[in-house]
Amino acid sequence: MQAAVAPADLPPADVAPGPTTVDWDGAALAHNRRVVVHLLARGLSLDDAEDVAQRTWTRLIALDRAGRLARVELPGLAFAQARFLAATLRREQHGQREVGGDALELVVDDRADAERTVLAKDRVARALAELERVPSSALHVFRRLLDDPPPTHAAIAKQVGLSEQRVRQIVCETRARLRRALEESR
Repeated sequence: MQAAVAPADLPPADVAPGPTTVDWDGAALAHNRRVVVHLLARGLSLDDAEDVAQRTWTRLIALDRAGRLARVELPGLAFAQARFLAATLRREQHGQREVGGDALELVVDDRADAERTVLAKDRVARALAELERVPSSALHVFRRLLDDPPPTHAAIAKQVGLSEQRVRQIVCETRARLRRALEESR
């Protein structure tokens, strides 16, 4: 049996929480790359991931200015908003063509020109191929960073039985490999 909520416990309907004092430019600079990687890991093409990340920050700023964000915990809030926008994008594209069940299937904008589409597919294919070459233990550590909210390096180290420094090293090496694979595809 649930306790009844007294009217005094509810905030007045006409009082909206004020906007937070978030440095959105700094937040976007600090976390945008992680949001893009988060979306790439969920199967979006690089162009779509970058577009969704940009729309994520725009939406969060608009919600903050409207006073609709009770609290801001970054990057978790950005990840959640990005996943929502990515799901919306996929639903919109699903009406245009069937999207298979493969989690790594590329979602590429049909309006993009052929060259751009081929380049996007090539970049994602190279990134995925590079991730396949990463040792499974390192990939396990790297994927833990995509959890929502992402755990600290110390928490990951404790879970997998490595030192915190080794976890940092694995993450840096994996990111560097992905960066090189993406740069080679340009």
